[in-house]
Amino acid sequence: MSGAMDTLEPHLGPGIINDAGIARLFDGQHIRADRGLDDDQIQPASLDLRLGQHALRVRASFLPGREATVADKVERFALHRIDLTDGAVLETGCVYIVPLLESLALPDLVSASTNPKSSTGRLDIFTRVKISSRPVELFGLVDADTRSGSARLSNSGTI
Repeated sequence: MSGAMDTLEPHLGPGIINDAGIARLFDGQHIRADRGLDDDQIQPASLDLRLGQHALRVRASFLPGREATVADKVERFALHRIDLTDGAVLETGCVYIVPLLESLALPDLVSASTNPKSSTGRLDIFTRVKISSRPVELFGLVDADTRSGSARLSNSGTI
């Protein structure tokens, strides 16, 4: 059998794919990125996702659906665009959509899940990843409703 099996053997059994398997997913174009991997991005059993070059402030949080993708909803609800190239301070109590640098085209036998980094909880920032299509486009939703006043994000950081 070719394709996914060749890319991931022996990591297609039940369980979590290790760092070597994640690297092979990149090599096989099952995980794609707008720029090369950072040296510390692949962890022992996970991958840090990176923020893209801009954030879009939207009126409210939303869920994509069968009739509307994330991009469709962003077009409808976007208020303004914020450049993250040099970092940015986000307003408290607002919702931002940030396209991530990574996208997925995983083999049928592989699935993925996301968790925010522990630092987002300590900063009281609510984050989640929304998916839009196949191959999967990843979007970070940042609700900067922080008790500490504001959220500072850098495009070299991760959610």
